[in-house]
Amino acid sequence: MKVCIPIKEYKGFESKVYGHFGSAPAFFLFDTEDDTYTVVDNKSTEHVHGQCNPLLNFSDNPIDVMISQGIGIRALQRLNYAGVQVLKVGKECTIKETLELLKSEELETLTLNDACAHHH
Repeated sequence: MKVCIPIKEYKGFESKVYGHFGSAPAFFLFDTEDDTYTVVDNKSTEHVHGQCNPLLNFSDNPIDVMISQGIGIRALQRLNYAGVQVLKVGKECTIKETLELLKSEELETLTLNDACAHHH
C-alpha cells in the first residue's frame, strides 16, 4: 500500500504531519510493502481556494491512502473519486507515530463533514 502524508519539512520519520493537505510544502510517500519512502514537493501550494488538484503531485507515484489533519472539500472529493482512502490524524504526530497508528488501525476515515471549508 502506498501512503501519502503531508509534511512541513523533511526530517525522515521524525517529520511532523502538516496541518492542511493542500498547502503542505511536501509529501512523504511510504510503501508499506517494502518499507521504502520518497519525498515529493507539493506542486500546487499556491492555488485559488477550492482549486487544489492533489493528484498532480502523485502522477509519477500513485497513492492508495492519504493521511492528514485537514483537507478541503474539493481535494477530498477528488482523492475519493480517484479511489484514494483519506484518513485523519487528530493531533500533530511524526511520520513514525502516524504509520504506527495506521498499522494498528486507529485512524478514522476523513469525511466531507470533517473537511475544511476555507484556508486558515
